Amino acid sequence: MVSSFKNKRRIQKPFNEWIIRENTHEPLVTKESWLEAQRIKTSNYKETVRCKSDGEVSIFAGIIKCADCGGNMIFNRKPFKSYTKEFFRCGTYMQKGKDVCPPHIIDYHILHEVVLNDIQRYAKLAAEDENKLIDRILKANDDFNNKNLQRYEKNIRESKNRVKEIDGLLQSLFEEKVGGTVSDVMFKRMAKKYEEEQRKLIEDLDQTENEFYEYQRVEQDLTGWVRKIKECLTIDNFTRAIAVELIDRIEISEVYDKNSEKVLDINISYRFGLTNSSFKENETELIEAIIT
Repeated sequence: MVSSFKNKRRIQKPFNEWIIRENTHEPLVTKESWLEAQRIKTSNYKETVRCKSDGEVSIFAGIIKCADCGGNMIFNRKPFKSYTKEFFRCGTYMQKGKDVCPPHIIDYHILHEVVLNDIQRYAKLAAEDENKLIDRILKANDDFNNKNLQRYEKNIRESKNRVKEIDGLLQSLFEEKVGGTVSDVMFKRMAKKYEEEQRKLIEDLDQTENEFYEYQRVEQDLTGWVRKIKECLTIDNFTRAIAVELIDRIEISEVYDKNSEKVLDINISYRFGLTNSSFKENETELIEAIIT
């Protein structure tokens, strides 16, 4: 803003003093599309990712993490006479050595196959019955599952009815005061009691409605995620854009012995719209690790 029509110097007002009026113009894109674009942008650039030698960013860069230290796994190439091995290795191990964190090596092609197979498994489930898959994911999400949305609706409905009821009680109380059937002292005491109850109801109602709408949005975002993953049913390969859109993170464990075999765990946490919500799939954890 400017201080006056004569002084054109701009003054930056604090954010808490801004007056924001939403939905005054028809948007160029929907709010959902804009939020999704911001999420993908953040997912792509929120961390420094390492490119391959040809300059291309790896499909899993910034997504694949060490299960122990939580750091990025770094893409590597190791040339041999007849072939070149491509793999990911813990970035902390590469920088600080095995005393800080083990290497957590995973072959790139194995990882690619496991993730693609898992995505197509969900794509098949989505193609067979979208609602069943959505219900399965919601039940696996403890935070969502602990919320009874029907109870939310009931509480909202009852609170709104009580707010209206108090309006009527206050109106009747005022009429009784005017008619002389209620004293000024009684009117003030009763009116204060009703107004405090109504104020508390409205405050709680605002919070309850915000939580209710947030969980409704989770269901809507999950529906969109399921439809996106269904499109992957017939792909033979997948791009970084698909990986960023569908997956929140992939955690790779260190290799360990299981029944005299070398194995490692791959935990895939899928996203479905909200950055703080993911579905962790554990059914394809154990695979044979090829580390040569």
